Amino acid sequence: MNRREWLKTGLTAAAPLLGSAAAAAADREIDGKPALTLWQLPNQSATQMESYILLTDSDQLVVIDGGMKQDADYLLKKIREIHPDGRVDYWLFTHIHLDHAHALATIVNRYPDVLKIGQVYCDFPTPEWIARFEAGSHDVSVEILEAFAKLENVTKMPKGEPLRLGSVEITALNDLDDLDMERPGMTINDTSILYRVKTPETTILFLGDLEPRGQEALVGKLPAEAFKADVVQMAHHGQNGVTREFYDLVRPTACLWCAPEWLWDNNPPGQGSDTGPWKTVQTRAWMNEMGVRKHYVIKDGLIKLEFA
Repeated sequence: MNRREWLKTGLTAAAPLLGSAAAAAADREIDGKPALTLWQLPNQSATQMESYILLTDSDQLVVIDGGMKQDADYLLKKIREIHPDGRVDYWLFTHIHLDHAHALATIVNRYPDVLKIGQVYCDFPTPEWIARFEAGSHDVSVEILEAFAKLENVTKMPKGEPLRLGSVEITALNDLDDLDMERPGMTINDTSILYRVKTPETTILFLGDLEPRGQEALVGKLPAEAFKADVVQMAHHGQNGVTREFYDLVRPTACLWCAPEWLWDNNPPGQGSDTGPWKTVQTRAWMNEMGVRKHYVIKDGLIKLEFA
């Protein structure tokens, strides 16, 4: 099977984006090849996580985050199914939490020579800052930083400067310099970097775990149009992230949810739907009020999307 045939079958059945401009973008190919193929990877443990693989029409592979250490083997397998030599051209991180960055740290420590990673982009707070503001994340953050130190080409992605990969552009909309890092109540989630991915016909916005303090540092500094996207990755797994007002700026037609079933339903084990402390069901109601009808959720397994 050649690359074009494989892309048509993929790792799982592609789910088209229906009822919007994104529908045409997902269904139509350019010269028999999509501008962008995106895989949303499911969690391999009981917890939430975030892991995306992007393949551009120039055959460049991009990973966004990657998930927990329990997700490392699955992620590695999927990368090598796309690029058998293990080539990852760019690896982008939203923030340093273990359900986003621990998978790569695990791969580096467990399989140091398996992947060929080109450029790693991240902008993480220092261990000293983490110890002061979120002490419970300190030790694993140090482990992640020590693993990343073994890699070459780890740097901050210059904000506002598009990374051009074939017909796809990826732009970091912010960095830690935008934040008041000494503001009381700051968390690692507030340090999330937003990535805007643009194909000729579709815009996808990745929010990481952005929360209101990080949101406030961006809204007003950037024009509202900077946040407009056809597809949005829901902040903080769809619960207790950015506000409804922020999603009003995005005005999505489809949503990506890094939420297992228990989180999607706000359902602690044995307690029943929408009885837990999470705000996922509230966020789902916001999207319903906004007319969004297409949702891609990790509880449903591996999802593949193609965009023109």
